[in-house]
Formats: sequence, C-alpha cells, structure tokens
Amino acid sequence: MHVYALADMLDVPDLKLAAVKKLQSQLEKNWVAESFSEIVKEVFSTTNTRDKEIRDLIISSALAHLAELCGVEDFKEILNEFGEFSGGLVMSGNKGLDLSVASCECSRTNWKIACKNCGRWKPE
Repeated sequence: MHVYALADMLDVPDLKLAAVKKLQSQLEKNWVAESFSEIVKEVFSTTNTRDKEIRDLIISSALAHLAELCGVEDFKEILNEFGEFSGGLVMSGNKGLDLSVASCECSRTNWKIACKNCGRWKPE
C-alpha cells in the first residue's frame, strides 16, 4: 500500500496498477480477517475517491468475506469510522450482489449473498 501511495504521488500509473495487483494477490493467498481492518484503514486514509482500483479491491474483498468479517469487532469499528468504505460496500452490493438477503452470523444465521446477474450464491 505504501508503494501505491508513492506511485500516486509520483504519478506513475503502471506502478499503481502493479501495487493493486500485488495487494490482490496477497489478499487472496494470505487472507486474515482479523488484520483486514488495518488494510481498510490504511487504504481509505491514504487514498482519495479517484483511486478506484485499490478502493474497489478492498470493497470486493470485504464483500467476498463479509460473513467472516461480521464477527470481527475491529471491522465493525471500521464501518463506523470510514463512511466512504461503508458506502462503497453498500453501493457495490447494489450493483452485483443482493445484500437484502444477507443476515449476520451473530444472529446465528449464515450470510447468503446472491448475484443479481446469475443468481448464484456466494459461499457461506
């Protein structure tokens, strides 16, 4: 994420893209829900709304792991602290996922998120 910020400051778009791809790879290979809040905090406090690539990556990662993140206390705090992230999460859900069918694990029901395009369910 530091590389992304530096590439943005120096206006090097290819390096920004490489940094996003690297972060995506790390999130896919080394997912840890308990540390995701720190990633959200860093990305949303060091980037602006024009940095859609990295912000969209964070939002899509959160959507993919929403059931797990629901049980992480730090994540709940991040939702309150970073309105742009929370709003992006809701708006992204509105574009491709039907979040209206989601419920929280803390209420002892599993998340089920259906794709509005194909109707398939994301894993619980």
